[in-house]
Amino acid sequence: ARAKVNALTFARAARQEADSFEKDIASAKKQAAEAESHLAEAMNRANALTAQLNRLTTSRSLPHSPQIIGSLKPFAGTEYMFTKVCQDTECVGLLRDIDSVLGLAGWKRVKSPHSFPGFVLWGDPKGDDGAGVDLEPGTKVAIQSQDPDLQKRPLSDLPQYVRAAVALNTTLSSNVSPPENTGRLVDIQPGNSPTVSIAVGRKP
Repeated sequence: ARAKVNALTFARAARQEADSFEKDIASAKKQAAEAESHLAEAMNRANALTAQLNRLTTSRSLPHSPQIIGSLKPFAGTEYMFTKVCQDTECVGLLRDIDSVLGLAGWKRVKSPHSFPGFVLWGDPKGDDGAGVDLEPGTKVAIQSQDPDLQKRPLSDLPQYVRAAVALNTTLSSNVSPPENTGRLVDIQPGNSPTVSIAVGRKP
């Protein structure tokens, strides 16, 4: 009988010890899962900060890819001008990228209106072939129109230069790297000129 009692006591002790081990294992697994969750969260935060740092320190550019050029080629012959650019080599670099891509797509750059102070980007410093100073952030595309219902009309029913401006605005918002994320639409100003205006402001 004593042997049975001892065996039963031993079995209970063993069971309690096993239960204790199971609790310890469950606790360790929970702590490990929490640690993994914290590590994943820390890694996500680090990646987000790295992406933000890269966006702030990397100069914007527009790739000269066949896809980008191809998306603008249907509007070959469209006139465009650079009206403003920020006082920074980063902005001028992006402006020259845009100009190069549009040239490859067959668009035609025209002189911008004389402005002072401003930058001479091409040609004679005494001429008007430059751009004014842009104090606002981001890249802006604008057109002129006297049509009060322009924004209500379907894209296919718009004049070619307006569709060209929309295509350019979409191309810039989708392909400038690092992205600007401005969500800006084509600006419509009063007037009759079919020339697409482009302004390159500082990095947002």
